[in-house]
Amino acid sequence: MTLSQMNTNSLKRWPTIKLLIAISSIYALQSAIGGLTFIGLPAILRSEGYDHHLIGMVFLAMAPWSLKFLWAPYVEKYRIKNDGSKRSKAIILIGQFILILCLFLISQLNDFKWILCALIFIAVIASTIDIAADALTIEQVPRNNQNWGSFAQTGSSYIGILIGGGLFVTLVSYFNPEKSFIIIGLLLGILSVPLCFIKEEHAKAAQTKHTPSLIYALKRKEVIYGLIMISIYAIGNRLSLSMIGPLLVDSKISLYYIGLVNGIGGALLGLAGALAGSVLLQNQTKRTSLLFITFCKLITVGGITLICLTPEAPKLWILISTLLLSYTSAMGFVIIYAILMSLSSKHQAGVDFTLFQSADTAIAVIAGIISGYLVNLIGYSNFYFIATSFSLITCISFIHLTKITEGPKTYR
Repeated sequence: MTLSQMNTNSLKRWPTIKLLIAISSIYALQSAIGGLTFIGLPAILRSEGYDHHLIGMVFLAMAPWSLKFLWAPYVEKYRIKNDGSKRSKAIILIGQFILILCLFLISQLNDFKWILCALIFIAVIASTIDIAADALTIEQVPRNNQNWGSFAQTGSSYIGILIGGGLFVTLVSYFNPEKSFIIIGLLLGILSVPLCFIKEEHAKAAQTKHTPSLIYALKRKEVIYGLIMISIYAIGNRLSLSMIGPLLVDSKISLYYIGLVNGIGGALLGLAGALAGSVLLQNQTKRTSLLFITFCKLITVGGITLICLTPEAPKLWILISTLLLSYTSAMGFVIIYAILMSLSSKHQAGVDFTLFQSADTAIAVIAGIISGYLVNLIGYSNFYFIATSFSLITCISFIHLTKITEGPKTYR
């Protein structure tokens, strides 16, 4: 290949690379909010003596994520103009500005009830941003690069977890929660910058006459398949993730090390897992990739169960199992979301993909709230045995649900 050909190929790839960077920044910011809410805060609350069932109430902030399908059609109608142009950037950037302001506000709150209310409001804004962000990703990333679009979504989410679930906890161990919220807000402001330099490619007006609706989505066979798949996968996955923070605290591991494991370690292993998932999708069938990751997840959660059954187990084992859970979860999310992207209609990408995510999040809310009560009643070992059982059911179910993962061998 000549130098001129290499330069031409680089120029052709640059818009896609720039788009993937912007998408990564969007989902990193989104995930930082989620990491702060569902990983950082539960660990801090537990360290301050809050009971498990109260910590579980934090997962009420997931409710808007599970209900966002109700307003997704209205967001889509506003996002898509009659002439085919889109308002995705405007929705995302305005929403991000509101999120950062909310973090500055929450730094001044001390009452748990008001903090919970603020977190729920933040979740409403973030979930609305997500509708536009998902549509932007599905519409703008070329079909032959969908695996990398999914990698940008999932891989960057671990950068967000590094910020919200890891760095936030570490900052609190050195400063106080008020200053920590402000520092995180400033970092999120930096993450909003790359999107400003992206120009959306617009569909022709003739292609945008379709009116987005939930009814249209639920009539599509692909959407039903996707809902079945994500619902089966989410139960074991969400149960296994919901009590990791409190488990580390109750294992007498300091907030500093929890911050490092959930942050730097979790981010690096998450990125590695997301990359592995993308490469696997590019070289294997979707069905093979899906079955492989569900088996890996089963082994990982089963390992955590065995550790919980061994009181004298070294703390290092718990830390390693947490990192492996980050790796397998990232790999699974890339594979699942890439499949769900391919099942979403280009006519209403925001609505279809939102339905899939809402199903996942609804299960996460229920799992998060129930988890706190279950751990109080039956302890960690029995709780993770239940999570392992659901992971086994997922493996068995996916062997038979071949229609969901039928398709071309690769995304190329």
